[in-house]
Amino acid sequence: MIINAEMYMKQALKQAKKAAEHDEVPIGAVIVRGGKVIARAGNYKERGCDATLHAEMLAIKKQYKTDRKTVILATEEKYKIPSDLDEKPIVDVVIASSASGMIKKILLKNFNMTTKEFGASGSLNEVHTTMLKTDTTKTVYAFTNLGMCYKLQVANIPEVKFKDKGVALKKMVADASENEYVVKFVVDNDITGKDATNELWFFTKEGMVKRTYASEYGLLKVAFEAMKLREGDEIINIENVIPGEETSMFFVTKDGMSLYAEVTDVPLQGRISIGVKGIGLNDGDLCAYTGMHVGYVQKEMEILLVTNKGNAKRVKLNEWELSARHRKGVKILSPEPKEKIIFAGLYDAKATTTFVAQKVMLELASFAYKKVSVESRVSKGKPSVKVKAAEFLEAVYEYKTEL
Repeated sequence: MIINAEMYMKQALKQAKKAAEHDEVPIGAVIVRGGKVIARAGNYKERGCDATLHAEMLAIKKQYKTDRKTVILATEEKYKIPSDLDEKPIVDVVIASSASGMIKKILLKNFNMTTKEFGASGSLNEVHTTMLKTDTTKTVYAFTNLGMCYKLQVANIPEVKFKDKGVALKKMVADASENEYVVKFVVDNDITGKDATNELWFFTKEGMVKRTYASEYGLLKVAFEAMKLREGDEIINIENVIPGEETSMFFVTKDGMSLYAEVTDVPLQGRISIGVKGIGLNDGDLCAYTGMHVGYVQKEMEILLVTNKGNAKRVKLNEWELSARHRKGVKILSPEPKEKIIFAGLYDAKATTTFVAQKVMLELASFAYKKVSVESRVSKGKPSVKVKAAEFLEAVYEYKTEL
């Protein structure tokens, strides 16, 4: 690019002339980017009674409107050293973990104002697997898939917008593993509050269940073990349960088995216990979904299933009868060879939820809950996402829009 320096100098001289007309030292400045003048100014020292108001400084301030890192004070009395004891503003925020494994702090105002629709340009950064409303004075407990708990100061989590990337867990916690991600955030009041009586229920992909008082995690340490896991096992869900709520458990396995189980004989255990068997798995099978059914009318609830071949169906919960835990359960799907259930969940029959399917090479597609047909427990389901014959879906996520 050829720079016409003479043309830009004339514009700077014009600014200098304007400054001289006001008894300023005749100096002007322009900022040029890509052959275009993006800011211009003349000296303003005398009129502004400030020796720093040089032409070049004013031009920079006009273009780059950020606060100065230093300020000039009129008197020594105005100088104040910030203290940790100073009262800090309380800001309502949403803490979230995305499907790409990133941690985010979103201003509640931004969260509420964002148009939450998954479009053609959508990414996993806006697909959140867990979210928690809190404020900037709080500490959150981040429970991970590898059985760890990390205490994070909300004020220290970088602030981003709903669709932004966020920060990796390992950047917040140096000791976190590369393949570690947050399964559940719990606010400090639910753990250290004097009236905290809630329980945390941990579910693993090998069908284990652990029930522990949340207060057991009120340690001074910032990183500690939350649950003892067998080698290769991982936590896939954590429920924060208030005692007295009517609850039951539901399990769905990758090979198409399901169990609707009572919770009455799940014992309270200590912080690093291994838990008890929730479902009896066949050799090589793992859980695709484990969770709690809390306080809903049974006939209004449905199970959504999605396979790696893109087939999906909804099944009424009243097709199951409650049974004891640690049983193999009943068939919920008879998959084709190499077909596996990769997503399942309990939803209200009137849900308007959107889901995001991840194909190979991170290609994404969305589908609506209401578009999935209601079928019997023994049916095969119908295509909800187009998948090529030789390909499989990598994962399916709920597109969460409400707290």
